[in-house]
Amino acid sequence: MKNLTAKSHPGDLFYIPAFDKDGKCGIVIARYIELMAPNVGHIIEIFNKHYKSFPTNITEVDMSTRLLRPVMFDMYFKDIPRWKVLFSDSEYEKSQSDYKNISFAFYFDAWVGGRTVKASKEQLKDMEESTCWGPEHLIFIVNAYLAGIFAGHEQFRDEVVPPEQQVDNPSAYARVIDLAKSIDKKMKTLAIELKRKPKIRFE
Repeated sequence: MKNLTAKSHPGDLFYIPAFDKDGKCGIVIARYIELMAPNVGHIIEIFNKHYKSFPTNITEVDMSTRLLRPVMFDMYFKDIPRWKVLFSDSEYEKSQSDYKNISFAFYFDAWVGGRTVKASKEQLKDMEESTCWGPEHLIFIVNAYLAGIFAGHEQFRDEVVPPEQQVDNPSAYARVIDLAKSIDKKMKTLAIELKRKPKIRFE
């Protein structure tokens, strides 16, 4: 297993620590798509299945449904351990991520499927904002969608999230940091035990 870094390859599958709707700890799986040129942010997609144990084979990963629209990610790990790539897929093609329809709204235009295009204000409102999220904030976003606060097609908005679940709430932030560190510890245990292919559970 390797660290998730800016040198990751399209198709790499990595984990994001997350709480399910009942507050149980675990992970979701995300897929690295590409770096938006020149260096805007790393485009990823996040799938909606919550795992209580690490999948030990790529065939165990459910990539049939996204949790939310593709987002940009800065990979700057400030307060939590760096996530790991669980699997690499040498046969991955961006069309598997419906790449041509991935879109981000900028101030006066849009990025759609790798191209900058003109878009009206109304069109831009329907697109994912071009925010480049940090990993800690990304965990909060994932938790909000898993909790059902937002539907998969909806835009994440901090102000809609209950105050006790917002990133600027010290208690909530500390809980997320503890979650990330706990999952990293489990990940290291799994790496040591891989020859026996265990199911390392998070409870």
